[in-house]
Amino acid sequence: MLGFRAPMKRIDIDIRRYDLSQPFDVLVGPEQKRFTVHHGMMAHHSGFFRAARSSRWNQDPQAPMELIDVEPWEFRDYLQLVYARTYIEPRGELRDYINDTQHHPKERFSAICKLGVDHYMALFKLQMLADRLDDLESANLVMDAIVLFGDKHTKTLGLTLTTFVYEFTPPNSPLRKIVRDTMVYENAGRHFIDVGSPDKLPHELLLDVAKKHHHIKFEQAGPHGTFSNVYNKRLSSFPKYRYHRHNDDHPECK
Repeated sequence: MLGFRAPMKRIDIDIRRYDLSQPFDVLVGPEQKRFTVHHGMMAHHSGFFRAARSSRWNQDPQAPMELIDVEPWEFRDYLQLVYARTYIEPRGELRDYINDTQHHPKERFSAICKLGVDHYMALFKLQMLADRLDDLESANLVMDAIVLFGDKHTKTLGLTLTTFVYEFTPPNSPLRKIVRDTMVYENAGRHFIDVGSPDKLPHELLLDVAKKHHHIKFEQAGPHGTFSNVYNKRLSSFPKYRYHRHNDDHPECK
């Protein structure tokens, strides 16, 4: 007996088609490690590459570009973000410690903190590179990854990460906002215990934290407000655009 197939339902998928016919090399780091990329892909995502590969600045489409002050592993992670639209996942060792409850709690906590700092640092550097290359879409994806990782990870950013962010980012960096909000909303003073002394923290960070507390006290909670309604939040509870940057090419998300 013959059966009849139901008509296939059409599924509209938004697939971008990039021109992959113009490959060129990027020489990365002091050792000039060679990466082969494609003009259409890089120019679409990165304002830096779009300008650098334009006819105004580049007469030879096959000529390599140099990124001497970028680490090869950082550029490798950036290419994964551009081509696959996925960000780096925590190392297997970190995932094992997060999921395995057989370890002694203190040993497990210590290992997660150490490996977590390494993963945060990798994400922070990836966000900074995407931002530097004028690729706000990718930079914002990394910010989402940072917030998501914070939801799953026992988190105190610590002196190394906070100092790094405040030393190498401008005042309007969303990474600074992440560090500040982590201290204000999630750490509940734990941050000061872990670093040993507030004097070790960047003074700009302490000022940002003080300003945020002042704003919460007088503008959000109000004279008769309840602080518990304002504090004790996860960063993921805020709208996405809080930690995103936008311009004409990347309008504010909802």
